Amino acid sequence: MKAGRFGIMGTAILAVLAAVLFTGDSDAVVRRPQLIDGVYFGGVVGYQSISGDFKGNSYIRVPSLYEDNYIPEIDGGMGFGIVGGFKRGRGAFEISYVRSAHDASYQGINTDVVFQAFNFDVKYYPLPYIPTQPFLMVGLSVPWLKAENTSHNDVYGIDDAKFTGIGLNLGTGVLLKFTPHMALTGTVGYRWISYGSVKGASDEKIDISNVNGSGIMFQAGLVYTFPSHL
Repeated sequence: MKAGRFGIMGTAILAVLAAVLFTGDSDAVVRRPQLIDGVYFGGVVGYQSISGDFKGNSYIRVPSLYEDNYIPEIDGGMGFGIVGGFKRGRGAFEISYVRSAHDASYQGINTDVVFQAFNFDVKYYPLPYIPTQPFLMVGLSVPWLKAENTSHNDVYGIDDAKFTGIGLNLGTGVLLKFTPHMALTGTVGYRWISYGSVKGASDEKIDISNVNGSGIMFQAGLVYTFPSHL
């Protein structure tokens, strides 16, 4: 008889505990500071390295234009950017603009380099329902780079060399939510870049043979989401 009573009481207690647990978990999910799905905008600061063929010991000669465009050695540099995108569930599509300033040199001459790029990235969030969300990133980059006074032309003198190309972004990072709409974001990745054209002192765009300007990138920023009810 006592065993029966204890069995009934135990079942009742377990049922109450289960109800409390499930209810508590549901409330916890509701109260969690999740980043609401929708359009987001933000700003980032970051570091970009540029290596590959940019070693300071080569140049692109264009005999028909009497022009040499030097490929400098470039130090890593700090910069900033703006981002915008749309996040829904585990996926996000993001467009960004980044710019960084670099010290450089060629043939013992110091110069300045400015790197810029538009990026079109897809992000995957495997754990979208926790405040700290890791992600994977892959995307397309459209970069251009200006190296000051590295183009020497027998007719037009000395001017900047401007490289344009195409790239691929690969990275990983984390999104840290501290309000339903605001979040910190951090990314580490590799930006593979191939420059396919250069414009120098003659102001003529010259096709070149895949000058590698790849490098490591680090970014940290703040984003704000405008909620979507789609």
